[in-house]
Amino acid sequence: MDKLVKSTELNSEIILNSLQSPIIVINSIKKKIIYCNNAAEVFFEISGRNIVGEKINKFFKDDSYFISLIEKSITSNRSINEFNVSINTPKKKTNVSISISKIENENNLFSITLNDLSKNFELSRQFNFEKSAQSVSSLVAMLSHEIKNPLSGI
Repeated sequence: MDKLVKSTELNSEIILNSLQSPIIVINSIKKKIIYCNNAAEVFFEISGRNIVGEKINKFFKDDSYFISLIEKSITSNRSINEFNVSINTPKKKTNVSISISKIENENNLFSITLNDLSKNFELSRQFNFEKSAQSVSSLVAMLSHEIKNPLSGI
């Protein structure tokens, strides 16, 4: 192992903050957020100081399906993954994939990982538009060629 790696203690918070997916850790009994990484701050557009300590319902109050997924994971004591769930944060509405997992027994901690799908949908829409534009330009080129051919014989 590299000497630098041996001499450097990797702090889990440094690792979590380097991830681009928003991660929230909640206490399942109190339903309070006890940790959020930097990506969660960006996602919610709120400082971590204003997120930590708040109940999860404050940030997802209109999302009964999302809250029910959290409850289901807690009561069944199992991980849950769900794709393309519509959620309303205090500042925006977006679609996400969600992963909810138990991470610690003693303090009843669960992690919630969100992956914002709005960028994926936008990229997909742009790609489809570009493919459509290419098809139209190919059709126009073919038609102009077919019109030009009979005219050149005259």
